[in-house]
Amino acid sequence: GFLKVLSCSLFFAGLLISAQVLGRTPFEFGVWRFIAGFAIAGLIPLVNSIISTECPPDKKGEVFGFNFLTGHAGMALGPFAAGALSGWFGYQAVIVASGLILFPLIVYLNYGRKQ
Repeated sequence: GFLKVLSCSLFFAGLLISAQVLGRTPFEFGVWRFIAGFAIAGLIPLVNSIISTECPPDKKGEVFGFNFLTGHAGMALGPFAAGALSGWFGYQAVIVASGLILFPLIVYLNYGRKQ
């Protein structure tokens, strides 16, 4: 159940985040950003649900804390990485890379982790 939903959510989030590069005006970019926001917003409650149901009760606080930490570390470090990437390759590369970075997670979830 969860694996299929998470994989589909990551796929559509990656696709829609990358699709933002199609916006040629600020309005078009905003429309793509708005649409991508729906896919991204669906991931947060899904991950919280997975943590709630799959973690042992004595580890939930630790796992929720780690989830919070990694999310905020990404919000802090992401702009640095995006700034460097845009300096080397342009802003469009940042947009595409932001979406494509989710696809290896799908592969890992389905093939790389111990079942």
